[in-house]
Amino acid sequence: MRKKMSLVTLVLILAAGAFAAAPDNMYRVVPAEHTGLQELPSGVVVYSTLGACGYNDVTGDFYTVLFGSTGQSIRKFTPDVFGPVYYEPTDIVDDDPGYPSTIDDIYGSSWMYASASDLPRVANADWDFSTGVTDFNLGGYISAGGFVVNPAPVTVDGIDYEAGELALITQHWYVRHYDPTGTFRIYEHDYDKIALLYDLRRIGSPTTELPDYDTGQDGTGGTGELWGAFGQADWNDVFRPLVSARMLFDVSNTYLDYPELSTLDYTSSHVFNYMRQGCWASDASAVYFAGSHKHYDCLEEPDEPGVWTEDVYGGGIWKVNLSDMSIELLLPAMSTSSSDRISTEVWSIHTSVRDFTGGTRTGEQIIFEGTGQTGNEGGLLCVVDDGTGDTTTYTVVDAELMEDLRGGLDSVYGVTCDPDGNVYFTLGSRAAFKYDTEGRVYALNNRGQYMCYNGDNNLSITSTHVYRLQYHDDVYGYPVLTHMTQAGDDAVGGIVVTKPCDFDRDGDFDIDDLNFFRDQRIYNDSLEIVMEDPEDPESDVYIAELNFDTPTQATVDYFKADINGTSEDYESISGTYYAENKSVDEYDAKVLYQFATPGDINLDGVVDMTDYNLFIADYPKVDGTVYSWTDGDFSFDGNVDSADAALFCAYWDSPDASLLWDLLINGDLKPDNTVDFADIALFSANYPEVDSGYDSTWGEGDFNDDGDVTAADLLLAIDNWLIN
Repeated sequence: MRKKMSLVTLVLILAAGAFAAAPDNMYRVVPAEHTGLQELPSGVVVYSTLGACGYNDVTGDFYTVLFGSTGQSIRKFTPDVFGPVYYEPTDIVDDDPGYPSTIDDIYGSSWMYASASDLPRVANADWDFSTGVTDFNLGGYISAGGFVVNPAPVTVDGIDYEAGELALITQHWYVRHYDPTGTFRIYEHDYDKIALLYDLRRIGSPTTELPDYDTGQDGTGGTGELWGAFGQADWNDVFRPLVSARMLFDVSNTYLDYPELSTLDYTSSHVFNYMRQGCWASDASAVYFAGSHKHYDCLEEPDEPGVWTEDVYGGGIWKVNLSDMSIELLLPAMSTSSSDRISTEVWSIHTSVRDFTGGTRTGEQIIFEGTGQTGNEGGLLCVVDDGTGDTTTYTVVDAELMEDLRGGLDSVYGVTCDPDGNVYFTLGSRAAFKYDTEGRVYALNNRGQYMCYNGDNNLSITSTHVYRLQYHDDVYGYPVLTHMTQAGDDAVGGIVVTKPCDFDRDGDFDIDDLNFFRDQRIYNDSLEIVMEDPEDPESDVYIAELNFDTPTQATVDYFKADINGTSEDYESISGTYYAENKSVDEYDAKVLYQFATPGDINLDGVVDMTDYNLFIADYPKVDGTVYSWTDGDFSFDGNVDSADAALFCAYWDSPDASLLWDLLINGDLKPDNTVDFADIALFSANYPEVDSGYDSTWGEGDFNDDGDVTAADLLLAIDNWLIN
């Protein structure tokens, strides 16, 4: 029986397990010691990098895949300790000297399932694995970018697999070798296995399952050396290639406008450099992935061979039908600009779970990052697989929403969904977000928390790259978003999917959480940005209170309130890392306003006259007392004044909102108790607004209450601007 742990217990273990303060929503799920990335007692060091990770919801096991010219492998990890783990000396039970085959420690057990010899056999094998022919001299190896286990039963090549018995592996390395003269490389794109299936058997173990060949070759000395046997799970038994680079080139070539150049240049690489994590259809009938590649060079003039002027990038969103292994390009993305390539992880969610098409389509929706070519760049789109060939895309997460809540846009790295239809994604700023079924978005964590985590665990402070998102509804008794970290920990990490804005982690969002956020906003305003060298105005700056190497509880609390995920910059001062920018500002407040509406003093979910009467009692409140939301402090500065009245007015969707106008500073649209350029910019967005068919509000710039936004309102704003 799988053990469970409450969220409260999680917080206690984090507090007790660290010497300094640590974020209470992050931990290691699979320690680096169990991925193969550790120094062995013999002193042998494995030089490789964590390339992919996956979780089996059926068995509760984790899988990790290393890539690199040495040390590539697949390991299975079965945890014993459920919850956050920290580095401890590992007791290695090594039954394969020189490389860890089995590891047992206080966190669990892990086993080598495919070794550094097995995966090159797969990479350099003939396409028909039943022959077992492979040759290491071809120079290929597996560089995994995704490992996802099937969510439902599926039949492949006449063999039935239950849910949790088959994994999709996507990878982007190529097979290449030198020509006979040794002067240039030949790329064998027919061998490039861009996507494979793996049936989770341990190579070398006894087996009674199919396929079971006795033809597998060793490959280390060229072809011909027999390695496999019946009754043994060999490399060519457990893996099945799905698509080669050549197959994808042939499909995408039909979408290009350069028929005179249909032959690939086999002396250069056309590798799929962006083969990140793919996904399964909800019924496991197909797999999807995003793959973009440099297709070939294009001639300016067909009669001028050798005059190369531009590159064409092909690919897009791909589908492989597992019933007949046919390949479809669901969404072509062809461009001469590399920035138009679709290069993110993808995830599929059926319209029956959450419909992003507005009821116009039925089928699998494959979610991906928007580009300059597709639109919604910096947000998420989806394309629908319903058999019609319609390539229309639909907005999943609007880039304008992200820009509004964050003050800018960033690139999407990873994406996944949960069974209820919530969407999760990470940005280039290393923050993980949840886009819930009510259309609200907030950061589950942020880079500041990653850096605090790294500092608390003696890891590389600034290494916060996060990929391979997968959601698990019940790993440790609560929802967890697992991900792969690189360089900082090279381990599988976990982010607890907490209730939004539940800062005290007690399972609800209430006045205690609002007060916590207020305290961090006040703390934010008190932070001093220090210039490293006051005599050098170009010098980098830092915030001395926000130390990442030995984070204090105050620092950890502060970054917990960064719910729009903008903590990004850092500076090293004498070898110690500090935050370089303030991170808890009015944009974070805008995120919070999705869950608590300004004006709702009594927190009953409705803004009405009851709230108004509570608000104006003893208004204003600026006597030095630190007031809270239930006193009317919606701007989180500890006071109740015109800034709060402006927020109340802006969010009160009622004619009664005009009752607040006498409390406002005309022109202070931001609001921050002053009229400045930012307010004039907001005013300009609605100016002029005359006879529009509806009455404008004070929050839109109608300061004289005549229903329009005109020069008369601008003059009122300018009067206060001049006073300031």
